[in-house]
Amino acid sequence: QLLSFPLACLLFHAYSTQQQDGSSQAIHNMETFMDSLLDAYCDRMMVQAGPRHHHDIDMATIVRNIVGWCGCNIQFSSFHFLLPHIESEEAKASFKDSIYLLGIKLMRLSFGSITDSDLSATATVEEIRNQFRGLWREEVDHIMGVH
Repeated sequence: QLLSFPLACLLFHAYSTQQQDGSSQAIHNMETFMDSLLDAYCDRMMVQAGPRHHHDIDMATIVRNIVGWCGCNIQFSSFHFLLPHIESEEAKASFKDSIYLLGIKLMRLSFGSITDSDLSATATVEEIRNQFRGLWREEVDHIMGVH
């Protein structure tokens, strides 16, 4: 749930920018915000564990679960809060397609079997985050028409 709404906003900004030929600064700002939020969350988890329990914290599993739940919850964030602000029915349908596709990809990345995923069971936090970024950037590029 941590990143569901910011990710939905990222895609919404991509659609808004693409529709209005606007600046992509909002997209960059959302990406930076999402990275900062995840950094802060991971740091806080380590502080909560305390120095004697750092080895007990499996941050890769935590981040993998964040990515998966983001995939599950992005639909709620998008459809209830953002979809009403998209005027054209064609743009709404396209936005829904992007949300569905990205949600499925994120859930597969997190909860799919190792043979279904591009990540191994021993993937590091950075590898998981890079895959996560890659998936959302791929969808933003698709929306913006960048190939």
